[in-house]
Parts: sequence; structure tokens; C-alpha cells
Amino acid sequence: MFLSTYESKIDAKNRVSVPASFRKALGGDDFICVWPSFGKSKNCLEGGSKKLVNSLYKSIRKMKPMDPRRQALEYGILGECKELQFDGAGGRVVLPQKFVDAAGITGEVAFVGLGERFEIWSKERLEEKRAEFMELAAESGDLIEAADIDFDFDDEDVA
Repeated sequence: MFLSTYESKIDAKNRVSVPASFRKALGGDDFICVWPSFGKSKNCLEGGSKKLVNSLYKSIRKMKPMDPRRQALEYGILGECKELQFDGAGGRVVLPQKFVDAAGITGEVAFVGLGERFEIWSKERLEEKRAEFMELAAESGDLIEAADIDFDFDDEDVA
């Protein structure tokens, strides 16, 4: 699972280090899948594992083949997605210039873990959006249903 927010610098060749915990969450893959976000007012990149892309593809395939929304999703996710290979120098990837431009990335980036996926933001743009996200989260807290959590305690753990 992709969790937390990590900041990193992007160099002149568009290389950026992917957080170690994100690389671990890929389950052994030596690449990440990334595409420009097409969400309203979200100038960032979205990404995840090949498993995530396969899951999105399966979901899209359930739509009618000639539905223009299906075609748009196929184009927006599958057609724009790039597999970015890690280099041998500690988990860096090279972001395509088109992606860097789309996300407005200049010097610093933020990787934001969102469970099964993550986003890559310009640090400045994320800072601009953070308050908006937190306000909406506060307003939306009642939408989260209580989870049934089964704690498995050993007899020694119970006092």
C-alpha cells in the first residue's frame, strides 16, 4: 500500500527518486506506471503498479465498447500511461518532459500515497491544494463506515 507524503528533488534530466516504501509496495516490480491526471483542477501525475493498471483496465472493459466515456478512459489512462523503469542508482525514474510540463513540476516534487495508487505533484502546487483537500476531508468524515477489525492477540499480549 502507498502511504504518506514524501518530498524529493527533480534534476535537470527529469530524474526523481521514488520513495523506498513506494518501491517496496510494488511487490518486486522494477518500474512504476504513471499518467497525467485528468481530474478537474488536479495538475499532477497519477501512478501505481502494473496490477493497478490491470484493475483499471478490467473495470473499463465492463463498459460498452463504443461508449465515448469508455474510449476517453482508455485514452486517458491506458493511452497516456508510461512504464517508468528504475535506474540502477537507488530507485530513480525519468519523468517524460510532457508529464513534467503537465504537472507544472520545476524543482521539487511530492509523492502522495493514496492506498493502491499515488500521485506526483509539484511541491508548490500540492501546498496550494493541501488546505482545500483537508477541508473537504473534514466535511466528508461521516462518509467513512466503521471497519470490522479483528485483532488477533496472543494470550501474552492481553494483560
